[in-house]
Order: sequence, then structure tokens, then C-alpha cells
Amino acid sequence: MKRLALIPLALLLLTACSSLTPTQVSVAEGEAKSYIQANFPDHEIVNVQCKNRDSDTDGYVRCNLSVKDETGTSTPNIECAYGRTWSWAEGCQQPKASAD
Repeated sequence: MKRLALIPLALLLLTACSSLTPTQVSVAEGEAKSYIQANFPDHEIVNVQCKNRDSDTDGYVRCNLSVKDETGTSTPNIECAYGRTWSWAEGCQQPKASAD
């Protein structure tokens, strides 16, 4: 009986570490665009590309951004929520310090 109880936990852990679906990546990229519009209102969005793996399973993925204005192009570092059902993650935030 105890083994049966472990099966859902194992499945949950496996799916938590898996790649994001294209829809989830799109959600993160939408969050990144909203972040840029709110925090860089005078900038043009050049590129938004979010990773397809949540390496620390916190509900956020790293997004590569490029924005430009009259002074040039900048590349803010952010990570954005991708809409994982069991997570409190929302919006975008500054990346956590890496343990590397």
C-alpha cells in the first residue's frame, strides 16, 4: 500500500523537472513583455526568448531580453512565471544568485 502512495509523488517530481510546453514558454514570454512595458516604458522590445526548462522548479524560467531606446540596447536579466498550476509564481523577478 505504501508503494502505491509513492507513485503520485514520483510522477509529480518527474513532471516538475521536465521541459515546459510551448504554451508555458509563451506564457513566460508574455509575462516578460508585460514586465518590459511596465519597467521600460520608453523602450522598444527587440527580443524576448524564455528558456524551456525550470531548472530549480520554482515556477520561474530565465528569459533573455533585448530592449532599445535612443541611447542604445540593453539586456535586463529576469526570470518569469510560466503558469505552473501548483506554484505561487507570478510576473517576473530578478534572478536569484547562482550557486555556481
